[in-house]
Amino acid sequence: MNVNDELKEEVPRLKTVNNHQIAIGNEDHTLMNILRYTINKKCDDVDFSGYTIPHPSEKVSIFTVQYKDECKQKSENIYSTLIDGLEGIEEIGECLLNQLEYFDK
Repeated sequence: MNVNDELKEEVPRLKTVNNHQIAIGNEDHTLMNILRYTINKKCDDVDFSGYTIPHPSEKVSIFTVQYKDECKQKSENIYSTLIDGLEGIEEIGECLLNQLEYFDK
């Protein structure tokens, strides 16, 4: 086992922090910023979403979701909202590819 393998094992990919936050391992501003943007635009039930990267040397981002309805504030709903956000990113990517194909013709 090399050092990179050890680092990967130390940082779980997804981990529930509490009913408002999920830790996402091995991601940086590149994904987190577009995920935040997409969730804020796509999910009407979300009052706020954002992220922090506690320290540049740490390989973890803390993603926060706050719902308009306090009853929805559960970790399983945050996971569902993250999936919605990732699907939104996928839709944006497909739209961009279609536009590039149009100009390529």
